[in-house]
Amino acid sequence: MKVNGKKLGILTGTIFIAGALISATIYGFTIGYSIPIIIGLLLIAISLWFKKLPRKWRKIVSTLIIIGISFFLVVTGVVVVRGTKNTVDYTEDCAIVLGSGIRGETVLPTMQNRLDACLEYHRKNEQAIIIVSGGQGPNEAISEAEAMKRYLINHGIPASQIIKEDRSHNTKENFSYSKKILEQRFAGRPYSVACITSHYHISRAEKIAFKQDIDVRTYSADVDWHLLPFAYIREFLSILKYWILG
Repeated sequence: MKVNGKKLGILTGTIFIAGALISATIYGFTIGYSIPIIIGLLLIAISLWFKKLPRKWRKIVSTLIIIGISFFLVVTGVVVVRGTKNTVDYTEDCAIVLGSGIRGETVLPTMQNRLDACLEYHRKNEQAIIIVSGGQGPNEAISEAEAMKRYLINHGIPASQIIKEDRSHNTKENFSYSKKILEQRFAGRPYSVACITSHYHISRAEKIAFKQDIDVRTYSADVDWHLLPFAYIREFLSILKYWILG
């Protein structure tokens, strides 16, 4: 079956823009949302201009669009498969819950799903300490760590069991700052770690943790269906950045 690069480009561009706008409506617009919107607009513009190109260039552009989309689907497929496999055994000494954004002091859907996953994990391993990891960003009246701690306390986890890591602003910092807390707490003794995050984030988070000599086991949280398109797009772009910059 012949693949129509023009239609595929318009469809993909529309998905990029719609996914970013839906997420921006829920989480509040930041500069990060502009990247998929720009990519989406470029894809649509190139696709609409498609017929004006010489025949040779139409083939080249069509091929590039198909290759790019295929690459995105392959990477996303790997992310999806990896995110469905939990590797915890519920004997971990610590669970690190990665932040994902709040509005004001309100926990938003993606973070709530991660915290609910933490509650599930806690019911099977009540001895593990919990590190809630996330600093304070734009449109946030308190740190993500503080919002996460409040949520967990309100759902029955003792405050004494929760440690805040409230300086980080990305996944690398989540682990580096949390590692310092763990090394201080365990004072040279070995410890095991469970990482709790959204299923689309599991693969990259695991690699970043291992790069910092943290041998994590993973426990994935669900993501609301209407947020999935942008979640996968953003994660794909983050993976590309990780590959390029390390």
